[in-house]
Amino acid sequence: MIDAFRELDLPRRPGHPESEIKTAFLERAKTLHPDRQTGDAKKFESLRAAYDLLKNPATRLRHLITLETGQSPKTAPPTGHFELFSAVCQIVEQTRTALPEATRASNSLARSLAAVQLAKLIKAASEIASRLDVMEQNLSSRLADLDASWPQLEAAATLASDFAFTAKCRHQLSECLFELNDSLRGMRQGNT
Repeated sequence: MIDAFRELDLPRRPGHPESEIKTAFLERAKTLHPDRQTGDAKKFESLRAAYDLLKNPATRLRHLITLETGQSPKTAPPTGHFELFSAVCQIVEQTRTALPEATRASNSLARSLAAVQLAKLIKAASEIASRLDVMEQNLSSRLADLDASWPQLEAAATLASDFAFTAKCRHQLSECLFELNDSLRGMRQGNT
């Protein structure tokens, strides 16, 4: 197993900002990139893998725990915020139902009603996205606190799970918003 921190010449800490990780990657990549005279494709791929591992807080924390203990951390359910995660699941399900209905709308009245439903879902999804923003800020604060009191392996495992679950919710919500906006835009263009 590689030590991604060593690959990027960074200390083993949980709280590295993404900008710091990117800067470390770019500095090392200057000499290792295969297009450079001093480049080395194998070492560059290893460097790229280290960067990809550390730029994500959840994978960074899991990697750090594995380095420190020699074992992969157990995945735990997220702590708190179950109402928010439930709201994401509801939006996903409502989107899966509303999009086919909007596609089947065959007359002006049905399309108008479908457009209103899509707009309501977009508004609800956007509100949930704002709540996820707050949650992600809270997770970043917890990461900074963890970094200040490092090592706390159990807290790191919990935080890794929270980051991973929040990222999954963000991804699902982003997909819903994209599909809803795309469908609504298509309906409006079809009505003109």
